[in-house]
Amino acid sequence: MVLKMNCMIGYCVLIAFLVAATEAIAQKRSTQEEPILAALRNLMKEEQYPISLSADTSLVASDRQLATASQKVIYYSTNYNLDFNAAKAYCQARGTSIATFEDLEAAYQDGYQKCGCGWVENGISYLVMQEAKDGCLTSIGVVRCSWQSKWDVFCKYPIPVFLSKDPSGDYKMTLAQARQNCLDQGTSLATFEDLSKSYSLGYQVCSCGWADNGLAYVVMQKPTEGCLTSIGVIKCSWQNTWNAFCKVKP
Repeated sequence: MVLKMNCMIGYCVLIAFLVAATEAIAQKRSTQEEPILAALRNLMKEEQYPISLSADTSLVASDRQLATASQKVIYYSTNYNLDFNAAKAYCQARGTSIATFEDLEAAYQDGYQKCGCGWVENGISYLVMQEAKDGCLTSIGVVRCSWQSKWDVFCKYPIPVFLSKDPSGDYKMTLAQARQNCLDQGTSLATFEDLSKSYSLGYQVCSCGWADNGLAYVVMQKPTEGCLTSIGVIKCSWQNTWNAFCKVKP
């Protein structure tokens, strides 16, 4: 009787072991298959969107902190009311120019995302996605928009300063006159931070101008014959009259 009971217990243990092993194998298979099934589901979802992707119009996303602002491009929403020529004029009216595809690439690499299609210089419209977003796209990268003929627009991020001269000529203004010169144009003297930001955006001008801190500077991206061999935002100190760096009006 004891032998028979031991056999029954051993049999039950064996069955429990086999059941547990079967469940573990099934769970492992499910874990392995889930990414494949998820990829197939995403592919089926993407087929619902009239988006065309190709090697030259899409970038592969990597792990970056998602950002919604960029110092490469500005997106202007018009409720998709601009054809290509109107888009270029829209940027020009705001003191800048239409962005290039390369500008969008650079903004994307900085973490920029915009769930909106906008024209760029090559005559094609794109949106910029860092991650899949409900109500937008499951595709990521710089993605071409091709299902209509009117869009919004991406403009180049405008340089925040401009150089202003006295009507009588170059290097004619004291600090006080430079302040008034900018005020007469409805703005104010730029700050050193404005000049630094302009430099970071590629701005260069071989001319010294007053800034709001009471010092004059020149902004150089590269050595230029007849100007300076130094690069950066460089202090000018060999006289006391200059031009003026004024803020660009928003």
